[in-house]
Amino acid sequence: MGFGQGLSGLNAAAQNLDVIGNNIANSGTVGFKTGTATFADVYANSRVGLGVQVASVNQRFTTGIVSSTGNQFDMAIDGSKGMFVLQNSNGAQLYSRNGQFFADKENKIVNAQGQQLMGYAAGGTNLIGMTVPVGNIDPVATANLANMVNLDANAKVAATPETLGTLSLTTPAGETSNYYYRVAGGSNYIWTNSSGVASPALAPSAGSYNSWDTPPTQFTLSAGAPTPATFPATGGNIPGDAATVGTVQLADAAGTPTSYFYTVDAAGIYTWYTDVGGGTVANPGDAEFPADATYSTGGVTAAAVVINPTNQPTAVPPVNSQNVAYAASVVIPFSPTDPDSFSNATPITVYDSLGNEHRLTQYYTKRPAVAGNSVWEVNFRIDGQVPSAGGSMQLTFDPAGRLLAGAPSSQTVTLTAPGGGASPASPMNILVNYANSTQFGGGFTQNFVPDGYATGEYASTSVGTNGELIANYTNGAKKVMGTLALADFNNLQGLQSVGGNAWIETASSGQPILGQPGSNGLAVIKGQSVEESNVDMSQELVNMIIAQRTYQANAQTIKTQDQILQTLITMR
Repeated sequence: MGFGQGLSGLNAAAQNLDVIGNNIANSGTVGFKTGTATFADVYANSRVGLGVQVASVNQRFTTGIVSSTGNQFDMAIDGSKGMFVLQNSNGAQLYSRNGQFFADKENKIVNAQGQQLMGYAAGGTNLIGMTVPVGNIDPVATANLANMVNLDANAKVAATPETLGTLSLTTPAGETSNYYYRVAGGSNYIWTNSSGVASPALAPSAGSYNSWDTPPTQFTLSAGAPTPATFPATGGNIPGDAATVGTVQLADAAGTPTSYFYTVDAAGIYTWYTDVGGGTVANPGDAEFPADATYSTGGVTAAAVVINPTNQPTAVPPVNSQNVAYAASVVIPFSPTDPDSFSNATPITVYDSLGNEHRLTQYYTKRPAVAGNSVWEVNFRIDGQVPSAGGSMQLTFDPAGRLLAGAPSSQTVTLTAPGGGASPASPMNILVNYANSTQFGGGFTQNFVPDGYATGEYASTSVGTNGELIANYTNGAKKVMGTLALADFNNLQGLQSVGGNAWIETASSGQPILGQPGSNGLAVIKGQSVEESNVDMSQELVNMIIAQRTYQANAQTIKTQDQILQTLITMR
């Protein structure tokens, strides 16, 4: 027996303890893989072995526990197959299972050693360094608006049974104008044009007026004289000429009244004047001389009509209905200022090509049924403006409350100059789609999904299971910055450890097989997490005891050999 076998055993046991100690020391190292020493016997040209040698130190590439960190750039490879691809400052590539990353001063995504994480550009195939985006994301103009509404089948048709008529009001200065109206709720005057379209601008201004409240009487003028021969009481004479000068309001066939001033002599001859003072005579053909025609007349009453600041009249005589421009129970034309002309209104935020917000409002008006089908009129306004094209459409529902087959269910709403003169944007063309909308006997509901968004600033990064690095912006938009690359090797044991939780390829490992996470058998990625060391502490402590006993046993063989040699030396 020689000392060589024992010495080789001591050396092997010591190296085994080194490996075990390294495992224990790195039990908290993210991405660390447990090492295991393997041994081989040593033989020469003899039947007795010469001891033991360390054949290799292998690493066990099993998956460690994946734990959450909350760091937006941390990521874990959730599976045994795959490694992060890194690149150092000199361009050399390394491979690691440590997913602890952060953004450096140049917005590169790097690890603690300054090595940059590699991947693919969105839609690309060449490896590039992953970076954090800077600046704002480009705005996207709204092009589509998907609606799914339920229009209340029990809603009333937008028509009015209220009294409709014309109120002729004369100011104290003698200026007369016709105002068209309908009365909602018995007391609320809604002012319209002669076609029934409501507008607050058509209301009389606040003030005191005289009203033309006598029933209309037909008179025919011939050569400036009325037939019948005299007008009825005119409702008062001109101030200053109370005995001789009067005023008559004559309304033509279109219902437009005009005030004319006159005197009548003993022979019944009418003389027409151009002003209330009676100082200027109007001749036939003048604007102040009424033409030969048939008119309606009324009188200027002493009782005043007061229009208050809310455009509501007070002390109104019985509702006037002379010269009515439209019939009772007429369909009310749509007007965004007339709440009786629509059932519901839904405002939705949309965006132009510059990312500016605009308000697209949809007004729903129920119309009379046609051929047994319900008809709804939809009117659009963008920021209160009538669209350049596609301002209205009709939705037709069958008796089952479904959109009628073959009837239009979409409309392109266009605004040619959404940004105005200061910030001109591209024309807005929004396809509004009502597919799958209904008309059931329930409340009005609307679900809508518009596309497009305003610009936004970078807020954070998230990682998808497929390795996509997704930038999140303050406007809620997301953008794929790129996709991580994972590498696999035919012989992982052939990789060479270089420290810093990294390996490099060797001739024994073979070239890296690159791919995206989740493809070609590669593992998936879990964001805001890391893969902990796969060291089994209890197993390592047991291995340490075994290695210690091995070391002690080899030391004992050396001690025994020494005793035998000592015996030989002392023999005589």
